[in-house]
Amino acid sequence: MGKSIFDIVTKSRFLVQPVVLIFIYSAFVVLSSLFGGFLPAMIRLTHRRMQFLISGIGGLMLGIGFFHLLPHSLHTSISVDRAVLWLMLGLITTFLLIRVFGSHSHDTESTGAGGDAHNSHSHAEESLLEDVPDKHATATATRYHWLGLAFGLSLHTLLDGVALSAAVLGDTSHAAGTLFLGFAAFLGILLHKPLDSLSITALMAAGGWSISWQAVVNVVYSMMCPLGALAFYLGVHDTPHESLAIGCGLAFAAGIFICISLSDLLPELQFHSHDRLPLTILLLFGVLLAYGLKYLEPPHMHGSPTENELHDHSGWTHDDHGHEHHDHRHDDHK
Repeated sequence: MGKSIFDIVTKSRFLVQPVVLIFIYSAFVVLSSLFGGFLPAMIRLTHRRMQFLISGIGGLMLGIGFFHLLPHSLHTSISVDRAVLWLMLGLITTFLLIRVFGSHSHDTESTGAGGDAHNSHSHAEESLLEDVPDKHATATATRYHWLGLAFGLSLHTLLDGVALSAAVLGDTSHAAGTLFLGFAAFLGILLHKPLDSLSITALMAAGGWSISWQAVVNVVYSMMCPLGALAFYLGVHDTPHESLAIGCGLAFAAGIFICISLSDLLPELQFHSHDRLPLTILLLFGVLLAYGLKYLEPPHMHGSPTENELHDHSGWTHDDHGHEHHDHRHDDHK
């Protein structure tokens, strides 16, 4: 009684190495991204349907940031202060990507040449997914609008890869070789990627680009997450500062997830007066799902960090008044 799914899987000895798990997760993210890029050709995505998806996935990502990524960062070798600092860096970095490559416009004609790294969920792009005559679409959309959007989303997706790799490596340090490591971060990325990739192909279609060119761009974009994951893994694995890098990476990823979710959810309060109850229910469902995912992870990952985990291994600690002191316990005694 009281056993988590993690305990059951662990005892079943269904083991997998972190690099293999990162590869498996990345493969599914690639397929998810490819699916999203081709989704407009298969399903008529109305504004209402998109908002339902956004609310549920936004709630899930918000919960993952707070319930998984941030707490897991505190079980590495970084202090609370450093974790919060890196969370803020992740949030600000994502905010700047959205700011530089566009704003959350809800006007079809306001989708500028820079695009919008998260404007795939606005009225602008949703209207492109509906039955609008080709002549009207190509007349109101610049042919190269998608370039800025694709560039911004590619940078964001590289950071998603970093988050994915950090989540797997962070859990591995506490329960190496078991299944479901980093699963919460993986699920959030997996479900959000189609919303991003379909925005690129929708703008390309509006600009008059052929299906073949849309497919090429979609494939290239889908590879960004695996590249980010591989770069982080090769950069920190088996290095002297691996635990520090993983902790900072997890906190940074928490900031990314929180910013993305809020950038999707907050415009809904201002611009959408319809379907308030179902949208709120889907948001809460996503948050509760994120909370429930903790049962797929090592139980001690959601307990209180030990004294060693709370202590920043960089050799600095803080007194009760917030002043920094060097901890000579980390010095080599000769």
